[in-house]
Amino acid sequence: LKRRGSRPRGVARPRALGASPVARMGLERHPLLDVELGEPSVVGLRNPVHRTLLGKEVIDDAEGWQYVMVFNRPPNATDRVPNAQDILRDCFTPRAMETWSLEEPEFFDQLQQDGLTRAELYGAVWQRIQKIFTGKACGFGLGYKPSLDGEKVLLLIKLDDEDTVDQLADRIGIKVRATLDAYMVKGLRCPKVGLTWGQKLGCNKNKQAYAPVYLRYETVRKEEFPREASRRVSDAEKQIDFLAAIWRDDPVKSKEKIRRLMRLDDVKCAVMVVMVNRIQSVELDRDQTKVTLLHDIFTALCKADEAANEELQHSVEGLSEKAQLQKRLQRWSAQEYMSLEQYKTAQLYEPLSHLDKLRLMKRRIAHFVDVGALIRYGLLEEWFPPHHKSGLNQLTAEWASLECRNIIQWPGTQHSDMVRDYFGEEVAFFFDWLCHQTRALLFPSILGVVTTLAKIVTLTEHQEDILANVFCIMMVAWVATTTSSYNQAITSKNIQWGMAGWSDKAMVRSSFSPKLRGSFRENAIRAFHVFLVVVFIAETIWAAGRIAHFRQFALKHPDRHSRMLFGVRVSNELAAKAGLFAVSANIKIVDLAWTMLAPWVAEYENWRTDLQLKNSIVTKSFLVKCVVYYYPFFYLAFVREFVEGCEGTECVDELKKNLSVFIIVHIVSVIANILVQIAMTAWAEYSAHQKAQANSSEPGTQAAYTYVQAQAHRPAYAGDTDDYMELTIMLGFISMFSVIYPLCAFMAFVSNLFEIRILAFRMCRVERRPIPRGQDGIGAWLTVMRFVTYLSCVTAVGLIVFRLRPLKTWSEEHQLQTFIIAEHTMLVAVYMITKCIPAKSNTDQCVLEANETAEARMSAGDAKLVQAATTVLVCLKKGSEDITPGKALALN
Repeated sequence: LKRRGSRPRGVARPRALGASPVARMGLERHPLLDVELGEPSVVGLRNPVHRTLLGKEVIDDAEGWQYVMVFNRPPNATDRVPNAQDILRDCFTPRAMETWSLEEPEFFDQLQQDGLTRAELYGAVWQRIQKIFTGKACGFGLGYKPSLDGEKVLLLIKLDDEDTVDQLADRIGIKVRATLDAYMVKGLRCPKVGLTWGQKLGCNKNKQAYAPVYLRYETVRKEEFPREASRRVSDAEKQIDFLAAIWRDDPVKSKEKIRRLMRLDDVKCAVMVVMVNRIQSVELDRDQTKVTLLHDIFTALCKADEAANEELQHSVEGLSEKAQLQKRLQRWSAQEYMSLEQYKTAQLYEPLSHLDKLRLMKRRIAHFVDVGALIRYGLLEEWFPPHHKSGLNQLTAEWASLECRNIIQWPGTQHSDMVRDYFGEEVAFFFDWLCHQTRALLFPSILGVVTTLAKIVTLTEHQEDILANVFCIMMVAWVATTTSSYNQAITSKNIQWGMAGWSDKAMVRSSFSPKLRGSFRENAIRAFHVFLVVVFIAETIWAAGRIAHFRQFALKHPDRHSRMLFGVRVSNELAAKAGLFAVSANIKIVDLAWTMLAPWVAEYENWRTDLQLKNSIVTKSFLVKCVVYYYPFFYLAFVREFVEGCEGTECVDELKKNLSVFIIVHIVSVIANILVQIAMTAWAEYSAHQKAQANSSEPGTQAAYTYVQAQAHRPAYAGDTDDYMELTIMLGFISMFSVIYPLCAFMAFVSNLFEIRILAFRMCRVERRPIPRGQDGIGAWLTVMRFVTYLSCVTAVGLIVFRLRPLKTWSEEHQLQTFIIAEHTMLVAVYMITKCIPAKSNTDQCVLEANETAEARMSAGDAKLVQAATTVLVCLKKGSEDITPGKALALN
């Protein structure tokens, strides 16, 4: 980038060289102070363009860069910062601070004496980060440009040197998928994941995916693997030459030699690849004698291989000798197997993907810089990986498209791998779970529509009761099956994406303090978090009771007036109607308060990893929101009759009204919230375009507005906790109360179809791209769904016994006995369902076993040959040298 123009107004010039430690570092001029506020110039771009949310064309300067750091420019640049040294210690790791102090001791001596101004602090941090990132420890490529308003500086970071990538991958020890060629070189067959129902039915046109093993990345092993393959080819050529020499003269020895060659899979594959290559070469030379000899040897080799494989034997049965030869040559040809050149140059690891590079850079940056501390102290506004046009084009073609032909499409797994490769496993698992739940909702949706239509048709009262009871039991079985089947799907995805055991290898949070583990402060904060859970639950129970009592009073005295909030007097008739919405309003208000408070408290609980922090927030938040959302309806279903009394079906009718109102309000509010985010981003882009036009250096033209600058104005990805929560809450309503309101499953199914596309559109076009995070499943949400499953058992049995005919007419004693027996029976049945669907399918188990063998084979002998010192056997008892297993006992 070119820096042009004068210094912005209000920003002081740094002190002269020699007057401060920062000036001695040569920071009398740096981007955080001297970036021009006008039009930025982009270097090295051939006018690539990209369209923003509003359809405006901007310069696409994001391609090729992995991260963007948004640095703040210093306000009140001349103010002194009294704790500058403490800020630097927090923003850089001890290793980085130690290196810095050794390289520039004068800077730290002067820092302790005079301190730093705000401008000098910002400049020192900027300069040090630049030196770390461009140094030998990282080797990142850097570029910077001002934001559109000139108040921030965008630092663009990339890692494109392959040698540096290899070294970092080896140092960090990430796991990378093995190539299919590596399996072939080792004589192994790469396993495949099981077919999904979409693939079986033809809805998912993706081919059955391979599931190669993930190996720890080692540069030595990577370089040694093709060399070992070449050596194996040389040995195979010698063995074939030896066979050709003795083939006619010594058939017994030839047969034994073939048996030995075909015993080991890797040797067998090398021999067959070399053999096919020789046959093709000799056939081109038209040497019939050599052709016949090689054909005979090749046939003998194939027969020895087929002797141990019935499938190969059946493939050539009933064919003529010529047809058998062609079939065998085709089996080992380059089209179906691999060529000799491919064998020699086979690579052990797949090329590191863009996702792998993002993870490498994130871990390497965390080795020197605490990005969270930079953000806390206001030095850094945000950092994020920019969206890339090449990746977005694939996603927006179908997955994130709002076109009519794409917005309602079958929620299959056809986009899961694409989403994972671009956004990472955390986002991919959320959308995979959302699609799984939406597919599962098809059954209760059809069941709910049929039940509703059946009630409209002339059914007897007894038939309606039987239908309701059967519907309730089927919903419990459905939610248990849905939860257990996705637990199995998680295992398949973990195998396919290499996420098994990822939680044990997750990065340690920078704010984690080992000294505080188990301390009074840590336990007190966590106890306070639990206390807040109790407070919010108590408020919900109190509010639900008060609202129900007020509404009952208003219904009994419709001619009177009541005083509402802020002293407003309304008629009781209107107040009773408002009571229906008061429950939903209380739910939303308490939900909003907890959503804002819980993450803030959890940040101080000293969790070691982000996943532990997330699981803590999830479990406590769900406990609160479970009561907040469900208790008002539990009160109407089971409590109100004993506290206030119900006449006839009054409680059930009011429960149905509240359910219908809440579900409609909930669905509308969720979709409206997403649309508001889209509108806010559109407004931010519009304002940025207006500002770009205002900052234009020439009248009637617009300043260059780039794609990175546009992304800096977007909101950050807020995580998936809120989205999981609202979907799980809706799952609970469907499984527990759909017998009262059967259409809720159908409404949720249709809502999810739209929500999938809108959320995908939000990820690609509205929010900044999230930093990819690995995750082995959906974390605590699976436990939450299991809890919902067992809660549904209790609720369903309670509705059948206490609210539905014919059991409703029984005596209280008989009802209680029936409830206990039926509830325990239902819990046992659900437990049996979960056990009938194991966490690992048979296919997954076979894949794991095959990859375990593959990892052992690929790790043995290629990279690190064992050169042990030879030893001799020593007899430890004198006079017993002749006593060995090879000599018979002397019988008396």
